[in-house]
Amino acid sequence: MIINFSYDIIIAMEELDNNRQGAMPAKYRSKAQELTLITVRFALVFAIIFFMAATFVYGRSYFVKSAYKVAKSVSRVVPIIPVKDKYTFLLLGTDMLIDVNRTDSIIMVFVSVPDLRIDLLSIPRDLRVKTDGHGFQKINAVYTFEYIKTKSDTESIKKISREVAALTGAVIDYFVKVDLSGFEKIVDLFGGVEIDVEKNMTYDDNKQNLHIRLKKGLQTLNGRQALQYCRFRHDRLGDIGRMRRQQTFIKAMVAKAKEGKTLIRLPDIISGAMRFVSTDIDIKLLLALIGAFPEPSKITVHSQTVPGDYEYINSICYFKSVDDKLKKLVSDICSGEIIKIEAEKQKAELEKEKEKEKNKDKGNGKAK
Repeated sequence: MIINFSYDIIIAMEELDNNRQGAMPAKYRSKAQELTLITVRFALVFAIIFFMAATFVYGRSYFVKSAYKVAKSVSRVVPIIPVKDKYTFLLLGTDMLIDVNRTDSIIMVFVSVPDLRIDLLSIPRDLRVKTDGHGFQKINAVYTFEYIKTKSDTESIKKISREVAALTGAVIDYFVKVDLSGFEKIVDLFGGVEIDVEKNMTYDDNKQNLHIRLKKGLQTLNGRQALQYCRFRHDRLGDIGRMRRQQTFIKAMVAKAKEGKTLIRLPDIISGAMRFVSTDIDIKLLLALIGAFPEPSKITVHSQTVPGDYEYINSICYFKSVDDKLKKLVSDICSGEIIKIEAEKQKAELEKEKEKEKNKDKGNGKAK
């Protein structure tokens, strides 16, 4: 079942409100409506921003605390399902090319509840994959081909989910699809996001109606500019640079989400974002995940990179992954082994820095 938040969340609110008098004890009834709305709204924010790289989960806000406190109360109306230790979500950002959507952004989100850890793995849109009936293509075309064939958004999402699962060896539990035209509006509702643009960025693509005009320097980007920043890929680093910029933007959104004036505007942000997000995640699971993270500020977010490199094949630039390394990386993330690997890597880097400083002191004649 796919939830379109512009309809299903509103219906869920109404059902909760209609049932609360008969299901909740008297001591909860006086605040039932307020608490229900806060919880459902937080669930929506959780869905939108958590799955857009977990920017909101860092916030130490009234909304986080309230949602956690009332989760049990609301569960009397909507029973909260058990939470697994691990979840894998597929985040798809779609844009319109002519009359057909395509997946401009593909991000795997791995959630480890016991470890309070989220790993993000951006799949390069130029990743070379073999498709049914179309030979080798870039992975962002998989959704488009399936949509042209079936005229079904659901089938197209299933198709690209199967493709990503086959490439990575992961079991994808749920998806979240965000219309990138809505991304602009969401950023505007946040009041823009401050970004230090690392270079002048200029690019035009009339076919996509994409026109990028950004100047170097620290500035507050509005929604249109933020989307330009996150989509720019026309330099030496190509898609790798684009993914790095997306990670930079995520960090900036983290800072923005913590601001008090942002929290005050949450109802407007939620209302504006609803119609641009669809998912097959049940609202009961969203509520359960809230309860699983009572202290969101302790969650750590880590970015991972698909192993591989760019290569021209028949005059087309593809990203070719090293399949065994990609599956090993995903396996390490899912098993939790990545934590040990990163700790050992960090220790080795620290030892290297200490050795460098030691040699520097010797060179300056300061060693004892």
